Formats: sequence, C-alpha cells, structure tokens
Amino acid sequence: MIKNWNYLGEKKTYEIIKKTVKEKNLSNFNIVNQGYDTTATVQKYLLKKDGIKINYDDYYHNQYLFIVTNKNNFMEDPAYEVNTFKPSKILKTWEINSNFKLYLLKRI
Repeated sequence: MIKNWNYLGEKKTYEIIKKTVKEKNLSNFNIVNQGYDTTATVQKYLLKKDGIKINYDDYYHNQYLFIVTNKNNFMEDPAYEVNTFKPSKILKTWEINSNFKLYLLKRI
C-alpha cells in the first residue's frame, strides 16, 4: 500500500463509484488508481462481486473514467490508462481522505 492509503480509502471509493454508476446509469466506464495500481484491481473486484459490469481492460474506448489520485496534475501521468483519455472534462470530485481525491471524467 502507498502512504496515506488503506482499505478504508478503497471502501469509500468503491461506495462512491457504485452509487454514481447506479445514479447516472453508467455502463461505459473504467477506473484508475494512481496511488499504487493504475488498473484499480481492488475497485474492479468489489464492483464485480456486486454484479456491476465493466470492461476491465479497455481504457481506449470508455466514455467515463474514475481516477483516484493524490496528484494535482494527474492528467499528465504517462500511464496509458490516463494519457489516452484526452480530451476530457471533470464532471465531479470527491475527497476520499486528506491526501486522495476521486475524480469522474468524461471523454469529449
């Protein structure tokens, strides 16, 4: 685990993503955790156990992207999961803890 991140952060993030996906009826989304696992395996596992469908490996065609990050310039990350999601706009931001935020972006 990275500093200032733990299972409570994962759980809070999961609850926000799950609620947002259901409220907005999102089906074409993916998730990135820039703290330690760009493919957000924990988030995907938690969503899968609740029956929420996601294209786990496709970061090139998703319309929405959830990003968990402790970086201010998170869109400058060279990881393809983020770097290919341009142009995009931030739809919503949530504070996970004093160091990490969750962003929901939409591809434009």
